[in-house]
Amino acid sequence: MTFRSSTQKPDRKLRTTRNSSGIVDLSFPLIPELRALLERRQTITRRCERAQGRIIAHVFHRYGRPIKTLRRAWRTACKEAGRPGLLLDDLRRSEDNQH
Repeated sequence: MTFRSSTQKPDRKLRTTRNSSGIVDLSFPLIPELRALLERRQTITRRCERAQGRIIAHVFHRYGRPIKTLRRAWRTACKEAGRPGLLLDDLRRSEDNQH
């Protein structure tokens, strides 16, 4: 699922359809840090839209083009955090494994 700036507002719930029998609610609390991040991304997106003269549908993008992979950014972030080789899936249940 892609979070798109043109269809979602920062304080709305994200929803997705699991199957034809119902909707799975993927709502989560919009903490101040997340709100600030989304507002910064909206500012950047609007600036790109004005510069390029077109609507950019994605919240997270590279100069208006969709991000296709996070591999390099993830690898760099993990290295800088002192956790080289960490996989995104390693964090799925990290809340349960806090020391």
